[in-house]
Amino acid sequence: MRNEGIILFLGDFNVRIATNQDIILSNHSNPDPLWLDEDDVIATRLKRTSEDKTENLFGTELLKLCSSHDLIICNGISKWPSFGQMTYLHGLGSSVVDYVISKIHVLSHITNFELLNDFELDSDHRPLSLTLNLVMNTSHM
Repeated sequence: MRNEGIILFLGDFNVRIATNQDIILSNHSNPDPLWLDEDDVIATRLKRTSEDKTENLFGTELLKLCSSHDLIICNGISKWPSFGQMTYLHGLGSSVVDYVISKIHVLSHITNFELLNDFELDSDHRPLSLTLNLVMNTSHM
């Protein structure tokens, strides 16, 4: 297996994707295209739930972008305790617009992902907290 490094995006993408997950086109254990509905184990493990039931055009485009680069939307995966919760809370409405997106092989390195509720911030967005378990290879330094 070649070293692809760690690819991880976090932030306010200002898109809504409801409970949709992108399509995984490949992975390390199977170099052939992999469609989520063809592999029950991976499909169940990566299925998303969300309190936000709305999808918009920009959300559809984000899903296409993730699919084309084998990136996974981590929000809503049941592996983490606060999966699927709203990330943007406002009096006029709440939504999920803040995401953690990673390459599929990075998922095993994410040991914790949660939304922090106990912070007094000057923002309508809830902070995302992510813990990674990584081993540094210093032989090339």
